[in-house]
Amino acid sequence: MLLCHLQLLFPPETLTVEKILQLAIDGETYEYTEMYPECRNTALEERNTAAVAEMDE
Repeated sequence: MLLCHLQLLFPPETLTVEKILQLAIDGETYEYTEMYPECRNTALEERNTAAVAEMDE
């Protein structure tokens, strides 16, 4: 049986609805607070005005 990465990190028997929702919230929070600002800063450094404008929308 092949296991996907998610199953290796989070065995199905350990997942509850609450745990899955918290994982989704944590992922979205990371994107908004860490990943997007870093991407915007890179776009600024590269003088990619279109990317900066997209991030600022």
